[in-house]
Amino acid sequence: MDLNLFCRIEVFGVYMLKDRLKRSVDYLRISITDKCNLKCMYCSPPDRDSVSPTEGDCVSPGHDLPSLDSLVLLAECAVELGIRKIRITGGEPLLRPGVTGFVESLGRLQGLEDLALTTNGTRIADLAGELKARGLKRVNISLDSLNPGKFSMITRGGDLNKVLGGVEATLNAGFASVRTNTVVMRGVNDDELSDLAALSIEKPVDVRLIELMPMGQDPGRFASAYVSSEEARAAIERDYRLVPAENTSSDGPAAYYRIPEAPGRIGFISPISRCFCQTCNRIRVTAEGDLLPCLAAGTRISLRALLREGNRDKLMAALEQAVWNKPAGHGWNSERLETQPMFMIGG
Repeated sequence: MDLNLFCRIEVFGVYMLKDRLKRSVDYLRISITDKCNLKCMYCSPPDRDSVSPTEGDCVSPGHDLPSLDSLVLLAECAVELGIRKIRITGGEPLLRPGVTGFVESLGRLQGLEDLALTTNGTRIADLAGELKARGLKRVNISLDSLNPGKFSMITRGGDLNKVLGGVEATLNAGFASVRTNTVVMRGVNDDELSDLAALSIEKPVDVRLIELMPMGQDPGRFASAYVSSEEARAAIERDYRLVPAENTSSDGPAAYYRIPEAPGRIGFISPISRCFCQTCNRIRVTAEGDLLPCLAAGTRISLRALLREGNRDKLMAALEQAVWNKPAGHGWNSERLETQPMFMIGG
């Protein structure tokens, strides 16, 4: 069967990708490293709780990362097929040597409309201006607590002041949007939701609250820590009035609200309580070079040999295959757990 006839659609000379469920797929997430200088409790395996965070501890052994040049070729193929947004992730992507040049190469791709980065914020203060100049448009920064001690506990050694400095640096650099990402966990940071929401009053920052996902965790640990978006929103509304906010084309699955007159917004991302698989528009590439049609459905296509070979036609065929085979959903609501931790998949 020629997948091109089904998943690649041409409209006025421009390609679009559609999966077998007729969902448009225009978003690619590329993890460029599984190395990280933090070990956040929801991202790293639970058996690493007692390991002190040293740079590079969260690394999958026994593999060579695809070269950045090969990932640029992959991005070129993806954009040619209809991908319009690329997000660079990790691990911590700013640990990868050559990342600023990689950003510049992607920023030059004709047809790419949005180039974003997800970071833990520890290194971006020194790089924000250069990344903006080289074509990066938007930045998401992980921020799971505003309490220095609690932040250090969640990240296993992280410095909150460094991350807050990174937020300020990205705002000063003039990115199109700056967002903070908070994974809400019962008994850990669920008592800080109003304080986090207040950041949207103080700064033009979108504060995003994300439901904990059952990845790399035992079922009991997930069940006890999980907080739904509805509960998180109710906690904030005890202190602030929230009104629905406008959504933009880059907002993805988040439902946005605003504290009246605040320059920033508050977004709720609800992969468990309000599954958005039916509108999912993304595929992702792990640091090891595996192409995943879904974050947690278990299906993956190895691109490692193709990336070394640099065969454009085969890479495009693999992207089309991934889109065509994109599953209907992640299956978490049927108590399926993803055993591979997030740092190995790409945040």
